[in-house]
Amino acid sequence: MFDPFEKILIISLPHRVDRRKEMREQLHKVGLADDPRVSFFDAVRPSTPGKFASIGAHGCFASHLDILQANKGAAILILEDDCDFAADAAGYRLPADFDIFYGGYLRASEPDRLETSRVIVGSHCMGFSARAS
Repeated sequence: MFDPFEKILIISLPHRVDRRKEMREQLHKVGLADDPRVSFFDAVRPSTPGKFASIGAHGCFASHLDILQANKGAAILILEDDCDFAADAAGYRLPADFDIFYGGYLRASEPDRLETSRVIVGSHCMGFSARAS
């Protein structure tokens, strides 16, 4: 799953050392503990929620946007610091022609109605090919 990416960036507030520690454990679990492509991105922390449901949602959006703008033309994987990898994550293979990989979300309460459900939320693991970024 990780091979196609030039950079693996983890969105995390600098003061959340607990989450950074947990993410390092997750990285170790999938063989990325010492990978030079991996780095933490200091999350944006806006002062107001703006048009978002919360300050956290606003900051998450702004952080993803900042990463995408700073890495145009690079294949990148963006993780949030509360990402928990599935046991088989390291063995998952992305199609060679992928553009966007959406690998993390919170479960839907209505899995049979995904096209109209607004309950799938999260961007815990999103990958972008060089073409898409």
